[in-house]
Amino acid sequence: AVVARATRDDAGSSFAFAPALSLGKWETMQAKRVRLQIRYSVDEDEDALDYTKTFKRCKRILQDLYPDVHVEGVPQIKGDDGFRILVDGKLVYEKPKER
Repeated sequence: AVVARATRDDAGSSFAFAPALSLGKWETMQAKRVRLQIRYSVDEDEDALDYTKTFKRCKRILQDLYPDVHVEGVPQIKGDDGFRILVDGKLVYEKPKER
């Protein structure tokens, strides 16, 4: 393997660069990421409560605070009302839809 070296003139030391990221390493890193799933209700009625904006804001905040977390949104159109956050498949937060 060829290792490129960058030298720093002021300190007189050299630093080795890390080798290129292989596809296998990338897939391993992706598999180790925490999976966060946000399930939110989306109503077809214009007057009904819609959690789409809440989901987008939560996703942005979570990705800013925890960049290694994979955030996935799952819109629920009928039946499963409310706003839920699951981490690795376990429910950590639930807000039922107001009636």
